[in-house]
Amino acid sequence: MLRRAGLLLGLLLLAAAPAATLEPPRNEKELKALVDEGTALYKEKRYEEALARLVPATQAAPQVGAIWVMRGNAESYSGQPEVSLASFAHALALDKNDWRAQTGRGVALLTLKRFDEASAAFGRTLEIKPGDQEALRLRAASLHYAGKDAEALEAFQQVVALDPKNAGSWRLQGVSLFRLARYSEALESFDQAIRLDPTASDAWMSKGSCLVKLGRDEEALAAYDGAARRNALDPQVQYNKGVALQRLGRIDEARKALRRAVALRPDNAAAKAALEALPPGAPLPPGR
Repeated sequence: MLRRAGLLLGLLLLAAAPAATLEPPRNEKELKALVDEGTALYKEKRYEEALARLVPATQAAPQVGAIWVMRGNAESYSGQPEVSLASFAHALALDKNDWRAQTGRGVALLTLKRFDEASAAFGRTLEIKPGDQEALRLRAASLHYAGKDAEALEAFQQVVALDPKNAGSWRLQGVSLFRLARYSEALESFDQAIRLDPTASDAWMSKGSCLVKLGRDEEALAAYDGAARRNALDPQVQYNKGVALQRLGRIDEARKALRRAVALRPDNAAAKAALEALPPGAPLPPGR
C-alpha cells in the first residue's frame, strides 16, 4: 500500500482538539513573528501549536494564500480534515492555480474517503504542475480506493515509471491488475514489490491470492507462509493460509491455521465457517 496514503487515511483515527488561539497581531512585526513561529512549529509537526499562531495570522492577513495553505495542512494533519477544506477554499479563491492548496485539499478529501473528489483535486494539481510525483501517487491511490481499477492501473503505471523503487506503488499496481483479472501481470508486480521490500506482509499476501487464482496452490501456501513470518498476528493471513492448506488436503494443518485466525479475531465469520466445514479430525489426547 502506498505509505503516504495509508498514513493519511490513518489520520481519521485522530481526535480533533481545538487550538488555543493566540490574540490577533496588532502590527506587521507581530504578524511576522506569529507566521515565523507557526511555520517553525508546523515543520516540527506540532500542528495544534502551529494553528494557535496560524489562525490569528490568517485573520490579520486574509490575502496571503501561503498562510491559508499551511493552516489547512495543519488542520488536516491534526485530525480536522473537514475544517481544513474551508482554509484551502480561501487559498484557492486567492489563486485558483495554487497547486499546494489543490494538493492539500486532495489530501483532506482522501482522509475523508471522498475519493472521487480527491482524485479530481490531485488531477488539478497535475494540470498546474505536470509530473508532480506526490500528486501522481495520491491520485492513483484515490482512484484505487474509489474502485476505478482501469484508471488506477494507468495512474500506477505512470507512478512506477517515474519511481520504480516504490514498493507500495508496485503492490497497488498489482492489486489493480488482480481486480481486472490480469493475474500473471499482477504476480509480476507483487514479486517486484517483494524484491523492493521483503518485509511487507501485504505484498506476500497479495502474491498468495494471485497464485490461488492461477491454480498454483503450493506456491500460494509458500507466499502465505511468507506473510505469516512477517505478521503472524494478522487473522487474514492465518485464514488464507488455512484455506490454502484445506485446498491441498492438509486438513489438520488447515484446522490449526483457521483456529488461529478465529482466536486472533473472534468475529471472523469466514474463518469460523471454513473451520466448521472441515471434516472431523482425530480426537485430541486426554487433557488437551
